[in-house]
Amino acid sequence: MFLAFSITFCDLITILTLFKSRAKFLTSRDTRRQQLGFAKQVLLQGLIFNLYMFWYTKAGDFLPGKCDEWKQFFTTTFSSNLLNIIDPMIILIFNGEYRIWMFSLASENVQRVGISSVHINSLF
Repeated sequence: MFLAFSITFCDLITILTLFKSRAKFLTSRDTRRQQLGFAKQVLLQGLIFNLYMFWYTKAGDFLPGKCDEWKQFFTTTFSSNLLNIIDPMIILIFNGEYRIWMFSLASENVQRVGISSVHINSLF
């Protein structure tokens, strides 16, 4: 857990450095927006993983009841399912290239479906 908090702290220092020094770099607006979006994605994913680890290890202490097996089952199942739902949502929200690629795949599948017909006019 200490490692996860250390990584989050380093991520926060990195994002603060990016915000302070963003005017010094000669990059295009799109590149800057993409880099800040990636930094936000990393920070939010780090926060989600820290919350996951906290819930996974400590949430059973806060739940009422005496049956530790059910507390452990609930906290591990709930935290794992939420992590598997929220993490891809963060990627879709903050990663524009990935979002465009995913939606283009969906539209390509729709466009490939078509009907062709041939009409032959015969004199006989």
